[in-house]
Amino acid sequence: MKVDEFLEVLSNSNLLRIRQEGRDLYRGYLGLLRQDDSGAYEKFRDAEIKCFMIEPEITHRDWKRKRLEPPLLPEEAAQYSFRDLQVTLYYKIEI
Repeated sequence: MKVDEFLEVLSNSNLLRIRQEGRDLYRGYLGLLRQDDSGAYEKFRDAEIKCFMIEPEITHRDWKRKRLEPPLLPEEAAQYSFRDLQVTLYYKIEI
């Protein structure tokens, strides 16, 4: 299945992490990817998907003060919050 075909069944509010050979090509909301004028989407829209998974990201809410590794999208609020942790779910697509 190609990336473009797969993304047709997702909604614009879904968070994506699209990777190729161990590096991120895109991370962010599907709706923003569809509106991107830079042509980044055109580079991988016809690529075959090798692997798909839902990937949880668990980070400390106060990661800056504790000098921990930042979340993939540090400017976004967590989807779920715990006392000191936050969880964000991404659709991870390997091409």
